Amino acid sequence: MTRYYLLLTMMMLSTGLPLFGQGYVPLLSTNKTWDELYSDVNSITGLSGGGRLWVAGDSVLNGRVYQQIRRRAFYPLEGPVFDEPYGLTEATFLWGLIREDTAARQVFVYDQNEPGEEFLAYDFSLLPGDTLWYSDWPFILDTIQPFILNNGDIRQQFFFRMYHSPPIEYGMYIEGIGGETGLFHPMDYPIGPHNYLHCVAENGDFVYGANCETYVLRNHHHQLVQFKPPYPNPTNGPLQLELP
Repeated sequence: MTRYYLLLTMMMLSTGLPLFGQGYVPLLSTNKTWDELYSDVNSITGLSGGGRLWVAGDSVLNGRVYQQIRRRAFYPLEGPVFDEPYGLTEATFLWGLIREDTAARQVFVYDQNEPGEEFLAYDFSLLPGDTLWYSDWPFILDTIQPFILNNGDIRQQFFFRMYHSPPIEYGMYIEGIGGETGLFHPMDYPIGPHNYLHCVAENGDFVYGANCETYVLRNHHHQLVQFKPPYPNPTNGPLQLELP
C-alpha cells in the first residue's frame, strides 16, 4: 500500500496535476483538533507555549454564521521550562471565529482587530498562477501537490510565492488540515516568534504531524469547563464571553 501511494505521488508530481477527483474536504469539522506550538528563539527549548484548538458551536455576526474555535493551553509536566511532554489545562477559552464557505472552497477569519470585518485566510479553489490576497499582499499560487496524511489519505497541498522579482517561496496550506503557521493565520511569515501547526487529529487519531501520540500525556475532557453561550447572538457588534 505504501508503494502504491508513493507511485501515485510521483506520477502526480511528474504531471504537475493536482488531485481533484476526491472532492473538496472541508477544513472545519467537530471531529478535528489542531495542536499549535509557539516558536520563540528567546526560549531555551525554542518554544514558549502552545495549545489545542477545536470547533465548538457557532455564532451569528452581521448575518454570517461563524464556527467558534476554542483553545486549551499546553503546560510542561516536568519543570518550569516549556518542553514536552505537555499537559492540557482544564480552562478553555474562545480563541476566535472562522467561517467556511464549502461551495466556494474558501475560509474566512473574523478580524478581532476590526470588529465586523473578516479576512480571507484560505482559498482552496485557486489554480496555479492565481492570486491570493492576504493581509493586503498578493501571493501567487505556485503549485498544488498531493500530500499523504498519516492514515494514507491524500489531500491537496498549496504552495505560494510572493509577487516579487525574483519570486520568493512563501507559505503553504493543506486541504482539510490548515496552514504551516497555524489555523488562523496560515500565510504569516515564519520568522521570529510565531505559531506553527504541529499536529492535527480526526476522531482522536493524528492524521498530520510527527510525535503526536507522546508529546501530550494528560488529556482532560473538553467538557470539564462549561461556558455561558456567547452574547449577543446574533449581533452586529462585539461578541461577549463569560465564565459561569
